[in-house]
Amino acid sequence: MSTLSQLFMGAVILVHCYAAWVEMAQWKERGPGLFKSLPTDLFPRTESLAFNQGVYNLFLVVGLLLALVRQDETWATVFLLFVIVAGVAVARTIEMRPGLIQAVPALIALVSLYLG
Repeated sequence: MSTLSQLFMGAVILVHCYAAWVEMAQWKERGPGLFKSLPTDLFPRTESLAFNQGVYNLFLVVGLLLALVRQDETWATVFLLFVIVAGVAVARTIEMRPGLIQAVPALIALVSLYLG
């Protein structure tokens, strides 16, 4: 793995740590600021759904960390593709900005993984 791909994987890991924290512990407080297109009254009613989504973000973090520590390009590819697909889904169905924040660093990490 190149240094560039490791740095971008680290960025993806940090983004997903933050996402998991927001979804699992700060959904009502920080969610409305991140997802401005959603009505604010939705956040208290979807707290348990967001918590569940945070668990999935933690799975991505663990998978990416293991791939990074083991220097395993196959698993890095798999988990980066998961992140890219999730980011595209967010951008398409909820809001563009959070989806791009999720997908673009993962795409750069994936490209640098194979070009580096």
